[in-house]
Amino acid sequence: MDKNTLYEALAGFNGVSDIKLESVKQEELSKQFSEVAKRIFNTGYFEVNGSRRIYPTVIEFYYHEEVEGGLEDPIMYHTNLNNKGQVDYYPFGSFNFHVSGLDVTFEKKDEYRASFLIREYDVYFLKDGAWIKDKSECRSTYIYEDMLMGLSVFDGISINWVTEQSAIEYSVTTTERKNVASYHIENNKYVKDEISNEDYKNLPDSKKTLYFSYSGKKYKKCTRQWSYHRVKL
Repeated sequence: MDKNTLYEALAGFNGVSDIKLESVKQEELSKQFSEVAKRIFNTGYFEVNGSRRIYPTVIEFYYHEEVEGGLEDPIMYHTNLNNKGQVDYYPFGSFNFHVSGLDVTFEKKDEYRASFLIREYDVYFLKDGAWIKDKSECRSTYIYEDMLMGLSVFDGISINWVTEQSAIEYSVTTTERKNVASYHIENNKYVKDEISNEDYKNLPDSKKTLYFSYSGKKYKKCTRQWSYHRVKL
């Protein structure tokens, strides 16, 4: 198999559970995430029944170690931590549909959970023999509609990652993940770092950028730069 495929990039992901120093963990994860993101943006797309294509343009990584003392990602849904007991590991390359959208998983049993969420994407449809861009979507949960709506279960549904070198070469930039809060431990439990609306109003503008609003509440952003954005070189 071509070494430049998404399969090879995900299979080559090793995690960082063998690294103890936090700063080194983060640096190594950034390198591995960047490699996967560049493969996604440069070497293919999701094709649905040969008639529509989904090109990810922003992806977010989630990574949680299941070893004692390992790096934890409290926001991640599919972990022993958030399910209060052992949960199965997904097969390599599995889809995980959930309330935030669609994850593609690449976990290692008894060591770590890993996935990327398709946060933003472009949609193309096949019309009169040509691929026509329909839209750019920034709402991650619309992936359910754009990937699956209108397909007949009687005709069969086929979703594949197609390897194809992009005509445009893309690099990546990084930001914090969208609507992901930082956490602290309180009474042996992870608790989101929340600030009252009144205290938020009293912050200087430079400090307000460190927070986000969700369901009428204000939370401090997680500082991990695990959101990767496609940019032209």
